[in-house]
Amino acid sequence: MTGNKENSSQNSFPEEILPDLDSDFDPYDIPELTDEMIARGVWHHNGVPVKRGRPPAEHPKQAVTMRLNADVLAYYRATGPGWQGRVNGLLRKAAKLKAKA
Repeated sequence: MTGNKENSSQNSFPEEILPDLDSDFDPYDIPELTDEMIARGVWHHNGVPVKRGRPPAEHPKQAVTMRLNADVLAYYRATGPGWQGRVNGLLRKAAKLKAKA
């Protein structure tokens, strides 16, 4: 809101939408919303907070610790982003498991 008290004809607040507050309340004292304030906010839909991010997976992958030879690890890492998924696919194929959808 960029209005001020002097320019109240253009930026007035209808009395019916203002709550019954003490006389010290001035709606023009409310700070303007910034992008940072909005980013910290919680979105609601029909009064229910909206969860952000990816929905939980039905069968989430599990983190494991596995010891591999250095040359094997270097080979797959050198294939670029997604190397862990490719290793997972190769292990699935070696175990003769069906591919997950």
